[in-house]
Amino acid sequence: MPGLTALWIKFHIRLLKPIITNSNIEAEKSLQNKLGELAKRIFKSDVSFQTENMGCIDAVWVRPRVKRLDKVILYLHGGGYVSGDIIYTSTFGGVLADCTGIDAFCPVYRLAPEHRFPAALDDAYSAYRQLIDKYGYKSNDIYVMGESAGGGLAAALVHYLKSRGEGLPRGCVLVSPWSDLALTGKSHDYNAKKEVSLSTKQLKSFALMYADEENLKNELVSPLFGDFTSFPPMLIIAGGDEILLDDAVSVYEKALAAGAKATLLVEKGMWHAYPMYRLKESRKALYKIVDFVFGEENNE
Repeated sequence: MPGLTALWIKFHIRLLKPIITNSNIEAEKSLQNKLGELAKRIFKSDVSFQTENMGCIDAVWVRPRVKRLDKVILYLHGGGYVSGDIIYTSTFGGVLADCTGIDAFCPVYRLAPEHRFPAALDDAYSAYRQLIDKYGYKSNDIYVMGESAGGGLAAALVHYLKSRGEGLPRGCVLVSPWSDLALTGKSHDYNAKKEVSLSTKQLKSFALMYADEENLKNELVSPLFGDFTSFPPMLIIAGGDEILLDDAVSVYEKALAAGAKATLLVEKGMWHAYPMYRLKESRKALYKIVDFVFGEENNE
């Protein structure tokens, strides 16, 4: 069962759900940015921040003060492809950098509806190439991580790299990934009453802001529908009560069926992207991420 703090936060998120799910796009962007500001105050990560301009977008380097590995995290933020600013992306990027002891590179990719597919994917790919071409990392030095839409984008990026015959990242961490923008998962039904922050109606709106309906099962939009053969090792984390639970579970099952290495953590009673909150349950998820990264290093 969730701890008392988790139940208290869950109760208050549920109170905000009607506002969150019925707001217009500008209100959604403002709310997401405010969440980033709040989380940044809550998580006192021991990291430094350095903003970098990549031409048409900005990114932020998040560097832990105690560095444990000479690898790099490419972190892709969530926000339904319609929201998320540099504060938001640097917040969870900071948590990941701090807990793993690895530098994190966090691009603020272009957002829908002004910038539709493949803008976010193009920006994620540009950031991946920048790590290699400008900073000298090898593909095997890069861990791609993301939450929500960013988790889906991380998996889509791997599909894209595969299609180009390029080197794949060392591993992927997908937190509550939005991997199916066609919204075919059964958890949209069986978790509808349990979900405290998202609605299927809202996600449908975001999906069509990002991509045309005929593209919603394109693997570069919805990575669930791609071929996971030769995928790098994956850690997939989800809350047991979220409507996107099947997005996580189905990616895990498809990866295993394709012979890829994958680990799934589903935390009972937790909601969408719960590791972003300061809870004992989120600490468990972060420890799992650390174990995943150092497990891959030990397998070298």
